Amino acid sequence: MSRRRKCWSQSVGVYGSKVRVAERTPGGTLYLLWVDKERQQQKRSLGHADRKRGKEEALALANRLAEDRESVEGEKLTVATLFDIYERHGLHGRTDRHRQEVKRKLALWCAFLGASRQIESLSPADVDRFVEARRQGRVKPEKAKEGTMVGNTTIWHDYVTLTTALHFATRHRDARGKPLLLANPLNGVRVSKTVSPARPVADDAFYEALRAIAGHLNAKFSLALDLAFTTGHRIDAILKLRWNDVSFARTESAPFGTIRWRGENDKIENEHVVPMNEIAHASMLRVARERQAIGDAWVFPSDTNESRPVDRHLANRWLRRAERLAETDHIKGRGWHSFRRGWASARKHLPDVDVAAAGGWKDTATMKRCYQHADAAGVLKVVTEPIRRISG
Repeated sequence: MSRRRKCWSQSVGVYGSKVRVAERTPGGTLYLLWVDKERQQQKRSLGHADRKRGKEEALALANRLAEDRESVEGEKLTVATLFDIYERHGLHGRTDRHRQEVKRKLALWCAFLGASRQIESLSPADVDRFVEARRQGRVKPEKAKEGTMVGNTTIWHDYVTLTTALHFATRHRDARGKPLLLANPLNGVRVSKTVSPARPVADDAFYEALRAIAGHLNAKFSLALDLAFTTGHRIDAILKLRWNDVSFARTESAPFGTIRWRGENDKIENEHVVPMNEIAHASMLRVARERQAIGDAWVFPSDTNESRPVDRHLANRWLRRAERLAETDHIKGRGWHSFRRGWASARKHLPDVDVAAAGGWKDTATMKRCYQHADAAGVLKVVTEPIRRISG
């Protein structure tokens, strides 16, 4: 039984401009098949069966198609062009804070790679050079101090921003319906991230030590310290409180009044109203009576310009000075945010959804992963309770 001969065919040319030369019948006349600029399938008979000659004619056509494609597409995609398109079309639904952060990170890449650098020419070596320069402080935001060095996690976030923009380019199509980028040139490249980042927790003893010397510093620090410890909110949100955000009205669900945390001052733009506890109520009421401030006035006005709130960098300096006055050891990473972690960790025994709502988290996953810490007493309780006897 004789086998049926297969028709011969071969493709030549580069991606996007390929041409296939093929037989319709074994040993028969050759045809050229390709896709034109309108994305329509085209076919043309060569009128002969010479395979070598057919490959040459197919390659000549493929080269002409590639030249036409280059002339239509114009210049290659550059770093500046991609970043501009991504910032305008790739961040829909994101918060203003997120947009500004992405813009800042992309500016670092643009300055390092060069605005006119072609995206397709990026290589793993570029990433390695950026990581080294970023770690040594040679690549930094405009307002950062000279020689400022960052850790692996910060560099990892910088790289994620770049790769997100590159993936966007492979999906986003121009006016002709073509993707900005055929493939991500950095696909498969990885940047190491700190597996266990340092996240110190401010415990009750640390708070009490600072509270004991707060009167020797200033009244604003005392109030900020009380609010950070009792509300668990970020220091930036605390400093941007206005007096009309604070209500001392007592209700059944809020026996000590409430605080409105504005979405415009929140990292994730989560506006929420939370009851105060007794400590926060007493501290806020004492300051309100001393200043007799009401309405839209800042709770923490700047000493030099009352129309603006205290800057978080000044609050950080207050905290460092308080540590020295209290003669407590400074632990790297134990800044104002450690009070937020301590607040969440101290409430692990309460329902997650309630803790998240009171602390301003939109989901419990982030709170549990990044803020709530295990403690020795809790771990011991887990391994010793309940005690079950295994039968058999």
